[in-house]
Amino acid sequence: MKTTYLLLIALFVISCSGSAEKEAPVTLKDEVLEIHDEAMAKMEILYSLETKLKEEFDSTQTETYNSTIAELSKAQDDMMEWMRNYSKTFPHKMHNKKDESDDKPMMTEEQEEALLKEEKVKITEIKERMDKNISEAEKLLSK
Repeated sequence: MKTTYLLLIALFVISCSGSAEKEAPVTLKDEVLEIHDEAMAKMEILYSLETKLKEEFDSTQTETYNSTIAELSKAQDDMMEWMRNYSKTFPHKMHNKKDESDDKPMMTEEQEEALLKEEKVKITEIKERMDKNISEAEKLLSK
């Protein structure tokens, strides 16, 4: 299962990678995707910390280790779920394009902006939880 996640992550990162130089976000969509990219960069760290915690499991702190491992796993799952939902909400054909069978846009600019604002909040919360989980796992491993 973890191998599948890592493969999906690797493919997603490759497909999202652009030039080495990143410009400042211009649109709300750019802001959302920039936060996503920052969070994606942490996925390997989450997996690595989860693996280390399992290897260095301290039976005197079973509850702490189990809780931290579960939070690391949940953070990875949350990121994958966010990506799936984002892709459903904003498939490439939806962004500012018209339905080929109709002259009307599939989504108005106002609808898209409202949805992007919601997605920005969601991905920001996921990234912040990732940062917190990484910090807690690193503290536990340093004891």
